[in-house]
Amino acid sequence: YFGNLPRLSYGVLPMPAGLESSANGYLSGSPEQGVAGMVVYKPWMAEKMPTFGLAAWVLHEGVPGHHHQISLSQELTDLPEFRRADDVTAYVEGWGLYSEYLGEEMGIYRDPYEQFGRLSLEIWRACRLVVDTGMHVMGWSRERAMACLQENSALAPAEIEFEIDRYIAWPGQALAYKIGELKIIELRQRAATRLGAKFDLREFHDLVLGAGPMPLDLLEARVDRWIEARKKPAPDWRKALPHRPEESIVLASAGTPREYPLDKQTDNRSAFGNALADLAAAAAAAGTPFAVIDCDLSVSTKTETVEAKVPS
Repeated sequence: YFGNLPRLSYGVLPMPAGLESSANGYLSGSPEQGVAGMVVYKPWMAEKMPTFGLAAWVLHEGVPGHHHQISLSQELTDLPEFRRADDVTAYVEGWGLYSEYLGEEMGIYRDPYEQFGRLSLEIWRACRLVVDTGMHVMGWSRERAMACLQENSALAPAEIEFEIDRYIAWPGQALAYKIGELKIIELRQRAATRLGAKFDLREFHDLVLGAGPMPLDLLEARVDRWIEARKKPAPDWRKALPHRPEESIVLASAGTPREYPLDKQTDNRSAFGNALADLAAAAAAAGTPFAVIDCDLSVSTKTETVEAKVPS
């Protein structure tokens, strides 16, 4: 589901001292200092909370949710620090909700109990849209908002009071969660429809997470540019090569083809090694991926040799 994975690990720990008034959630780590990210919970509340929503919650806060997204952003050292660490709610929390949705495709929910937990979080988010709008637009009282959650969600009483106070103090945040999730799903469906067989879910996810947090209109423009680029036919480098494709190793990096002629009568492992070394260095310098074309690549872990098998 992902091509790029963060190098930083994470763990699940009790809420650190001094943060008792914060919500259960995620605390980012530090790649520079080697400090792992933390999914944190309140032990005193955990005893009063049902466990059916645990799988969906960990997906949201950990992987592929906040830890995955934030840790990848921290690795984007070419961006200014404020861009890497920006907390654009619709983007960051929208990705968290999308991660719960993605968990179903990934097969994370093992049984009806955990599936019910995911759906219970869905209805909670629906109630939040009503509660936030009710209090900040329609003049609902705190008591009426609490009653809405009590009557329509599976939240524990201890959670309801905390959540309502949070919505009172932070107007619109609950709305941003769902707006972000719906936009990411919309962009995925748009890309899948327009690209058809060319659509790659891993590439889409890497694209969404590959430039740090951003407003949804910028994310939409980024995805639309990617769609248009993917729709274009790939250039046929073979037409520009002096040798026949089956007599060469052809490597392309950053849009530039490179050819290493082969001698079928000799061992070509050194030729391939030289080609790959040159390409890897160029790709690393440019910050771009590289691809091997017209070459069957096999790696032997026993002898640590790389062989190129050229089609006859």
